[in-house]
Amino acid sequence: TNAIAFETTNVNLSPNLSVEYSIDDIFELETEYNIGFNSSKFSLESIGDQKFTNHTASIDLTTFWPQNLIMGLRGEYNVFGNVTEEFDNDSFVLIGSLGYKFAKDKAIVKLKAYDILNQVIDTRRTISQDFISDSSSLVLRQYFMLSFTYKFSKFGGKDPNRGN
Repeated sequence: TNAIAFETTNVNLSPNLSVEYSIDDIFELETEYNIGFNSSKFSLESIGDQKFTNHTASIDLTTFWPQNLIMGLRGEYNVFGNVTEEFDNDSFVLIGSLGYKFAKDKAIVKLKAYDILNQVIDTRRTISQDFISDSSSLVLRQYFMLSFTYKFSKFGGKDPNRGN
């Protein structure tokens, strides 16, 4: 910076906690919490050291009841500690899906809604050797996707479920 050499030391620690619970053929529940501790120290006094913490908490619920119907809901809450007060530092993302299994459980047609609340943003702080930049942008707009999946029991004339 201004023809002065300096050193930067970055330390990141990101522990994660996840809990899953399910009852076969009825529902699955998965929760997850991530926390990210970040520290950047600069050898130049003119550049302030940076410390911040990011959080993400999510929950996934999938139901398989009534029979042949699959309903899913994912909620994710993010808190970005790495941006200035001028930026929106949190978001809540909601994704939902509804599927139907048929053809002896080999086929699934599914409608999925992404970002139901239109909240997916990318807020971040970039720290390099000689600058700090905050940015925020809309990553993806709300959209819907219809999919069809079919499970083949034989492929290339061979049944993968049977031995040679």
